[in-house]
Amino acid sequence: MITRDDPQRARALTALDQTLLVEASAGTGKTSLLAGRVAMLLADRKQPSSIAAITFTERAAAELRQRVESFCDRLIARNIPPDLSPAFRENPLTDAQVAALGSARAQLGEMTTGTIHAFCLGILQSYAIEARIDPGASVMDAEQTTLAFESVLTAWLSESLGEDADPADPIAIMAAENPTRAVKLLRSLAEFRRSHPDARPRPAPSYSDAAHDFVDGVTEFRRWISGQSAPDSAVADLVELEA
Repeated sequence: MITRDDPQRARALTALDQTLLVEASAGTGKTSLLAGRVAMLLADRKQPSSIAAITFTERAAAELRQRVESFCDRLIARNIPPDLSPAFRENPLTDAQVAALGSARAQLGEMTTGTIHAFCLGILQSYAIEARIDPGASVMDAEQTTLAFESVLTAWLSESLGEDADPADPIAIMAAENPTRAVKLLRSLAEFRRSHPDARPRPAPSYSDAAHDFVDGVTEFRRWISGQSAPDSAVADLVELEA
């Protein structure tokens, strides 16, 4: 069956010397297309160790590995999968491609297939000394991340609001009247910050014009009051404003 986007799929599978961007809705076969492109790279005698197929989730990475293996096995058996048929409409599968796939099949374990986090971690571990990280570091999953967040937040709250807290600390001052409300507010702010790491406060308004107007007003008031019989308290207030 030929689909409306058959030419685009064929290009994605066969234009191996080009950098391509594929945009499509969920469930339209992007993972199959990526797996097919990997299979076609292998058929073009590219070494598995030179290929990196990166996804965003472990589930997608596992699915991608399975599909690459399945596509290779079917092509070796000369049973072209429907998802790869656009690549062979004009140029049939050749003996050289089958031989290349057969040679690469046993080396698929050398191909990098995983999440972007795992890929980056692998690079950091390879240069652990330069990156100044523990070579045994690992990527935390969602549950581990939440536990770490709670641990750090709880320790910080204990330090900021405990018996040894600095009484002049703004956090301690805020919590003095209603500690429960303060903890609830601080936790809410921390969770918001975690969910929106790029959030920034609004720029502070500029008071330069108002400050100049105030200084001019005080100066004008000084000129006026100098010619008046003003009470001492008014003069004292003016001196305080000018300080």
